[in-house]
Amino acid sequence: MSEKSGIFKGNFNSQIRPQDDLYRHVNGGWLDSAEIPSDRAADGAFYHLRDESEKSVRAIIEELAKVGGQPGSNAQKIADLYSDFMDESRIEELGISPISADIARAQNI
Repeated sequence: MSEKSGIFKGNFNSQIRPQDDLYRHVNGGWLDSAEIPSDRAADGAFYHLRDESEKSVRAIIEELAKVGGQPGSNAQKIADLYSDFMDESRIEELGISPISADIARAQNI
């Protein structure tokens, strides 16, 4: 019974000898063909997992914002925070007034 190594040999570059450049030998095919999205410095499985997690969390929060929750519950607090965060006209109206005391305190340090 042969066991699989878990290494995808399709990414190997057989034109480079492993003793000359092991990294390029093992990863050369991937390095030559992979495209990193222009809005990123890197890409890979963990970046895709993060993106999917962010989409899922956003969907949950948007659903909570629609239906709310029991008053005082964590669901209601999340829905309220999201709604306040998305209310751009109110944010523009208030300006920095909600944090003006904090700014004054920081300026006195």
